[in-house]
Amino acid sequence: MSPDQVPTWLYQAVHLTGPVRTLSDQELAVQIDALSAKFEGRLLPKKPWVSGKMTAARLEAMKKAIVGLEMTVEEVEGSFKLNQHKSETDFAAVGDALALQAEAGARDIAALMREVRPQAFATIQTELTALPRGE
Repeated sequence: MSPDQVPTWLYQAVHLTGPVRTLSDQELAVQIDALSAKFEGRLLPKKPWVSGKMTAARLEAMKKAIVGLEMTVEEVEGSFKLNQHKSETDFAAVGDALALQAEAGARDIAALMREVRPQAFATIQTELTALPRGE
């Protein structure tokens, strides 16, 4: 990386705006079951957890510790920072390093970086191709 640089963090964010309301007890129960089914299903062959495994009294006590919310989205605003202010060389170096990471999220960011500034990666490839090769 270039000298005199500070670390930066890459991100994508979506900001949602709109009114929010609290779910009723019945709506919360439905939401708990739906979320449990979705996420517990990923643990197969483990037998999924279901709310019916708990006594009614214990389930009610647990639900009191949960605040279920529903938002009516009226506005969606996306933003991202993918090192746009960096040089082509630094930008491509970060993107290439992220592409080699085991974490899928890092590889996703690398792919987005290639979409945002494909010329940075083309420039690096051209420079590498032009380097003299040892015999």
